[in-house]
Amino acid sequence: MNGKIITSTREINRRPWLAALMSLAVPGLGQLYNGAAARALAFTLLRALPLWVFPFYAMLAAPSSITAGFIAAHIAVLAVTAASALDAALFAKRNRSIIPARYNGLAAYILYALTAAALYAASSAALYAYFVPAIAGDSSRSPVAAKGDLLVTNRLASKNYSPGDSVSLADGSVWRIIATGTDRVVVYNGIFVINGEPLKRSVPDDADSSGLYFASPENIYIEENRGVRYAVEQDMDAPVNKGMIKIAITKEQLLLARDLRIEKGWHRVIRRDDIQGRVEVLLPFSAIPEIILPSFGNAQ
Repeated sequence: MNGKIITSTREINRRPWLAALMSLAVPGLGQLYNGAAARALAFTLLRALPLWVFPFYAMLAAPSSITAGFIAAHIAVLAVTAASALDAALFAKRNRSIIPARYNGLAAYILYALTAAALYAASSAALYAYFVPAIAGDSSRSPVAAKGDLLVTNRLASKNYSPGDSVSLADGSVWRIIATGTDRVVVYNGIFVINGEPLKRSVPDDADSSGLYFASPENIYIEENRGVRYAVEQDMDAPVNKGMIKIAITKEQLLLARDLRIEKGWHRVIRRDDIQGRVEVLLPFSAIPEIILPSFGNAQ
């Protein structure tokens, strides 16, 4: 007698909105819900990829500024998250019913979500260990970086520092390099003189501070703006060459200064190895209101 083998399959329906929501929360989870395990793994890895690629880019390319790349890496993460949600919704709409696999169940979804979250957390931790974001908490760098500015310290930057570079120390404080071991540094009437030129007591902005312009110590006066005092001076006609006290700086040392140079303890000499990395302003605090609430013109 011939026997007949009867097989049956059980299909389950997918909801596009739920698939999109799951992938928005954890990229790849909506694809797993749709029964597409390979697509799930691809989106999970793609979200973490920019966080691993950027450090290698910063080390190998050694760009003068990492701001654009740092922001682009985070935009790429958001783009992958949005693409994952859209892909999950469209896939579920095209394939409303699927044959369930072992991973189509609540326990598998929770396990996958936890694993994907752990992978992303580890990737983020690795990134932020080398590129440390922080909010400027005081006015020590005013007016170059104001209180509230979003900063990032590049710990992978080369240690070939030059005068004008902004750097961070182990305590999180931010300084600007004003002299290296190859420079001749002396003090004249309390004013640092670098290679025969008096150092400005304050730095108005990054453009003005480029190349470290100098000013006359005899023509310094104090100006106050919005409760913050600044030292303002005029250019001097000739370099100062007498009445100086020499400051010895070795090849492994650097002379640092705060940009607001009328404060107590505004300078120090440190070793190169004490520097944690170069510092950049990612987002000025003054730009945040314009991002949140775009300006449409000034009211008269």
